[in-house]
Amino acid sequence: MPPKSPPILYKVELISAQYSGVVSVRFPLNSSFPDAWLRFEDGSQLGVEVAGALVRSDVEVGKELAAGSPVAALIGLPDEAPQRDFTMARQKGRMWHSASHVDSVLIDGVKKALADKDDEKYAGFALLVVAPLRRRPRRSDVEWREILLQSAEMLPFAEIYLMERSGAPRTIRVK
Repeated sequence: MPPKSPPILYKVELISAQYSGVVSVRFPLNSSFPDAWLRFEDGSQLGVEVAGALVRSDVEVGKELAAGSPVAALIGLPDEAPQRDFTMARQKGRMWHSASHVDSVLIDGVKKALADKDDEKYAGFALLVVAPLRRRPRRSDVEWREILLQSAEMLPFAEIYLMERSGAPRTIRVK
């Protein structure tokens, strides 16, 4: 069953479930950082920053759905690819991607999302990276941690989580 909350709120709720004593989640609703604050019973707070990997692929798939066209499950392009590449991929229609290509695009996308948040202003916060993990469902949480740990260790965040973007409640603590 899909979550009742807006997608980002749902993800932050999943993170807050990792902690005991969370009494509220607050969203500043402006362009400041972090994206949300968890407040605990003892009055302490934890800032939560949210990042996405392969977000544009989902947007382009949504355009296909809206147009009533056959939908590709994944457009195997990085978020920073030019729009013309996404347009060409959509025009090709459904494509089969090898497991190694899906791995490469997904891993590179998550690592890019991590690298984009490498800023000391995030010291002590938690980072939540949402990604289409369902594209490689057999990859274990341990494998994801091993793949991402080197990239995550260098970041100023106190904690880093990788989460499935869809409603599936999969949360992997990377750091």
